[in-house]
Amino acid sequence: MDFMPTFLELAGARYPQTYQGRSITPYTGISLKPALEGKAGTDRGALFNEHFGARFARNADWKLVSLSGDTTWRLFRINDDETEMNDLAARNPQVVAELSAQWRQWALTHRYSRSRGSSVMI
Repeated sequence: MDFMPTFLELAGARYPQTYQGRSITPYTGISLKPALEGKAGTDRGALFNEHFGARFARNADWKLVSLSGDTTWRLFRINDDETEMNDLAARNPQVVAELSAQWRQWALTHRYSRSRGSSVMI
């Protein structure tokens, strides 16, 4: 779920394919509008983000987090631990490997790299 498709849907606007002659990378999120309307059952799929070096991947009830300036991944079962107090990474290395690979693929397709100003190593 993402703000961009939500705002576009609420405004009845279309996301442009180009701006000033340059191609724009399409957004990949889905609208929050159904959730705002109280409609249950919206499958959001996997979520990924990087902001000022902090990054996360979330899929189902797993959330993988790495803080800014730290390459260590921490793993949480978010539905059981909403405050992210119990790091399960050591007990679930296969989940860490899978989610970190998914995050890396997302990062590569969304052009996050040191050359574009991100502090995160891919």
